[in-house]
Amino acid sequence: WDLVCENSWKGPFTMSVLFLGMTSGAFISGHVSDRYGRKIVLFGAMAIQATLSFIQVIAWSWEVFCILCFFVGFGDISNYVAAFVL
Repeated sequence: WDLVCENSWKGPFTMSVLFLGMTSGAFISGHVSDRYGRKIVLFGAMAIQATLSFIQVIAWSWEVFCILCFFVGFGDISNYVAAFVL
């Protein structure tokens, strides 16, 4: 995706998007876990993380990769929070 020279900002930005997804996932998954149960959130987050990680491998553009990074981060931290409490 030509991530050199004038596009070198895209690499760190992608990591920021991942951590933004992790931040929002931590807030939302905690509330959803309290309401519906940790096991449901754990398996849902596993499904989100696994499915979107495989789709991320074949991402056809940098923008799609960034959007998927957000949701992979969301599923990653949701999985961690639910598993840690269980």
